[in-house]
Amino acid sequence: MKLGSDIDVKVFSGRISKLEKEAFEMKLIENPSDIDMLLQKADSEDLPFVYNLFWVLKGVSEESPKLLEIHVNSILKVMSLFKKNDGIQRNGTAILSNIIIPEEYMSQCYKLCFGKLINSSRSIAERVFSMTTCFNIAINYPELLEELKLVLSEILEKEGHLSAGIRSRAKSVLVKVNRHLHK
Repeated sequence: MKLGSDIDVKVFSGRISKLEKEAFEMKLIENPSDIDMLLQKADSEDLPFVYNLFWVLKGVSEESPKLLEIHVNSILKVMSLFKKNDGIQRNGTAILSNIIIPEEYMSQCYKLCFGKLINSSRSIAERVFSMTTCFNIAINYPELLEELKLVLSEILEKEGHLSAGIRSRAKSVLVKVNRHLHK
């Protein structure tokens, strides 16, 4: 596969270091068309390739979130193919929390993230990123804000003492929810 950057796609199938990950992020930011090619390849590749790709894309979403907004469908597709891999789910959910979700994918993303949020067996990171994604979508829909408020309050009551990450993010998102509800 010919990429615009000099990324060797085979490298994604092996173990990559944090420094390599950061170098790949910069190359993808400089050559955004490579993102599409890598995501297309992801559904036919092995687990290490997809894990590394999502780890790199998480970093891209933190630095240049707009680059991934057009790839939401592909991200969701890959996440559905690797439902049982916590790393891919965690990084995929983090990507969604960092970008503006296009309107045509809001319902699908909200349903996915809300399901992760209410499932106490999901990882803390997935649930925390899901809180942010759900809030980012719900700010345009008061009924979703009400639903999110109830769920976050319940999570704080039942699980707030179990995880500092859950407690901190839930409180933070609840403040934002209440602010939007009382405008």
